[in-house]
Amino acid sequence: MDNNQGINILEVKRISRNFIDYRKEISIIFNEYKRIIDNTKTYFIGEAGNEYRKKFTKFYNKLGIILESLTEFSESLNNIANEYKNTMELAAKNLEKDILKNIK
Repeated sequence: MDNNQGINILEVKRISRNFIDYRKEISIIFNEYKRIIDNTKTYFIGEAGNEYRKKFTKFYNKLGIILESLTEFSESLNNIANEYKNTMELAAKNLEKDILKNIK
């Protein structure tokens, strides 16, 4: 039951996992950026350095929205795939019952 009416459940689940992988990768990259920018305190001092770090911090704080969205996209796709699979399995069982009922 992996391919029904042009919907490939395995492919939808793969895409769902990709969103989680992207989330992890983005998080790793931005945590590294944050570490690097935080370390600029030792050589980029004064108002310019503070403003630079402040702008990055504002941007970094908004990153949570992006990461949460990726998680939500993943969960939605996974739920859709599961619901579709369950619906198709139930429809197949009901069809089988109807066929057997009509044969008897």
